[in-house]
Amino acid sequence: MTAGEVSVMASRLTQVRAWLARVEDPGQAPAPLPPPAHEPFSLTGVKFRKAVNGGLVIMLMAAFFILTQWPMGLSLAMVFGTLAVGFGAMLPLTMIRRQLLLSLVIAPAIAAPLYFGIMPRIDQYQELIPWLCIVFVPLLYLQTSPDPRTMILAIFSSIFLIALLSLDEESQSYSFSSFITMWFGFCGGFTISLAIFGLFTSVVPEREFWQQVRSFFAGCGQFMQQLEENAPGTPAGAAIISSSLQRWHGIFKQLQTWSSAINYKRVPGNDRQQTQALIAAIEYLVLRLTSAVDVRQQSAEALDEPLRKLLGHTYDACTESLQLIAGSLTNLKPIPALPDTRSLVQDLESRGDDLNRSVAGDEDARASVLRFLSATSQLRALADAIHDCRDKVNALDWEAWNRNYF
Repeated sequence: MTAGEVSVMASRLTQVRAWLARVEDPGQAPAPLPPPAHEPFSLTGVKFRKAVNGGLVIMLMAAFFILTQWPMGLSLAMVFGTLAVGFGAMLPLTMIRRQLLLSLVIAPAIAAPLYFGIMPRIDQYQELIPWLCIVFVPLLYLQTSPDPRTMILAIFSSIFLIALLSLDEESQSYSFSSFITMWFGFCGGFTISLAIFGLFTSVVPEREFWQQVRSFFAGCGQFMQQLEENAPGTPAGAAIISSSLQRWHGIFKQLQTWSSAINYKRVPGNDRQQTQALIAAIEYLVLRLTSAVDVRQQSAEALDEPLRKLLGHTYDACTESLQLIAGSLTNLKPIPALPDTRSLVQDLESRGDDLNRSVAGDEDARASVLRFLSATSQLRALADAIHDCRDKVNALDWEAWNRNYF
């Protein structure tokens, strides 16, 4: 790899990391990302449908708790229904049901020693503060976890813990029956919430993972097409790169989330190592993609027409490969042979070597040739990354997941 290639790669890698850091922490970058598109209100929109479904679930829960005279029934229906709708917008309840149920075990395990052992021996609430700090600091620490499921586990454990302690500044009382009744009400509230929400949702991790993979490759093809019309160095091109990196960052998180929720035992041929290998290949493709589209503009400016056409044809072949992967995923079929981008890159490299030998004494021409060789090197890496993604996608049996789930 030449010094020019190293410089270009380092520059693009720094830019990618900067954009991803900006998405993760806006304070790390001075310029804000473009605001997301505003979704207008619509009776057929996703937000409205979720709100209506949530309202129906709350009504069914309220009716069930009232008819069965469940402890704290109506209030639980309202509280848990609202919480379930809110957290369901971030992660489907089917994915966090284990955390919700586990919080029903953690909270009483912490609350019981405090409620029955420590609080009856305390005369003033100020004496309770150190004990509350000991209990809540670990839970609050877990609430800052980047893993949404760990965060949700800590949040609901804290909520249940506060409720079970039944703090009353005027007349604190301690009752085993009220403690058990409240805990039993919580258990019923969440169990019924999960059961009713299960009737209204059909989220399948395998399908969501497939949709994210398909969306990624379709977006990559559009990304390269858009940069054909808007060079990366222009404001429009920079906006395209910014919005694409933001979208890909979200896709990476979704891929990790859904891959961890897949039940790999249902299709033995598809295992966790294969999905993780695909995610790693996708992340590597993003680095190569952003590097390749940048050096194309820099190298094509000083090329003659035949080389410029061959370079453009090679980029078009890469775009076609990405679109072919997306189309095959849409049809749940194995990806056929991709355009022979490697042969095109090899032809570019051969011509670049001939040019390099022919301009040995001209420093300006040699610098132009080196930029061209840098572009061909980035193209080879991009072509290899695309073929690697194809192999990783074909290693998974998408049709089997479709046959079993969707």
